[in-house]
Amino acid sequence: MSGKTGNRIQHSAGRGPRRFQRHAERVPPMDLLTQWFAREGLETAPFVTWERVNLKDFLQRTSHIALPPEERLRHLAILAEPIASSTTQPRGWALLERMYDTAARWDSHNPWIEHSRAISAMACADGDVSTATRAAILESGRIALARALSMVPEDGLLLSTMSQLEYADHQTEAALEWADRALAVEPGRPWASLIRAHCLSDLKQWADAAAAYDAVPQDAFQGPGSWRMALLVEQMGWCRLKAGDTDGARAAFEQIVYRYSANVKLARTAMSRLVVRAAKRHFPELAPEVRAIAQALGWQWAQDMLEP
Repeated sequence: MSGKTGNRIQHSAGRGPRRFQRHAERVPPMDLLTQWFAREGLETAPFVTWERVNLKDFLQRTSHIALPPEERLRHLAILAEPIASSTTQPRGWALLERMYDTAARWDSHNPWIEHSRAISAMACADGDVSTATRAAILESGRIALARALSMVPEDGLLLSTMSQLEYADHQTEAALEWADRALAVEPGRPWASLIRAHCLSDLKQWADAAAAYDAVPQDAFQGPGSWRMALLVEQMGWCRLKAGDTDGARAAFEQIVYRYSANVKLARTAMSRLVVRAAKRHFPELAPEVRAIAQALGWQWAQDMLEP
């Protein structure tokens, strides 16, 4: 990080004209921290630059921002997460652990440090990672969430995140238990609802899984993650089909094929083999439309699957 840039920001915030100080005080602390990150160029910095970040120096140079040290460190780790999770593991995870460990030394009773640590662990474990390394990283996340839950035992977000982590670790029954606990505390919690449905599907409890997918709140995932709501319709349709509800399955697949036809960009992000398989084996009347979507996307594999 550039010392000149950091000193300039600190000087302006602490010893500049009184008019500027009054203006700066109106800026929310998180916005100030985000601006500091941007001026340092950290959002686009290579991983080797991140590895050279001196955390003591970081805290000193952001001391003018009215956020506790542990919170500044937590957000530093969150900012580093994308590049740390995309680099070789466990090298990337070691960087984030160093940040979270330092944050926890400032406040060992902060459950949200551990919650963020667990989310980062899932991000680092989701990629081209050896089985042993992946297991070790996820175990670190599991331990972090256990610490958080020891502080706030009945928090729906923490319970839901534990269900996500267990599902990421292919612990289906454990993930289902945590999802049920989360939903008992906070009905309709989005990720817990979705993980519960995934688990029931994996356990081949088809009717219950279809009902669970149907129970996921319609506004559960918005913005960049909204594609999950489209994929959910496919998964619900497939579970209905396996449960013997042919009419319900047809309705679900007709609905999603219509949406994909109207929005090919959504199809590129969300459409899975379930739609192609359903059109091929069970609902041939949908095959021409699915083939047209595949052609628009340039998906030869889907066109091949639909061949007689």
